[in-house]
Amino acid sequence: MVWQRKITAWGNSLAVRLPSQLFRKTDLKEGDTIEFEVIDENTVRFMKATAKKKVPDQ
Repeated sequence: MVWQRKITAWGNSLAVRLPSQLFRKTDLKEGDTIEFEVIDENTVRFMKATAKKKVPDQ
């Protein structure tokens, strides 16, 4: 499935709201940590973090 969302300002950061359908189709839930990988300038992959790591404050 493909969804489109707008990037919005959230304080000094940018944010994307994830659709509830995404959570129903995956094992992601509120409070989970996710990892991002930049594939190229137009592609970012994210996945649920598998190991506990210190998450940077930024």
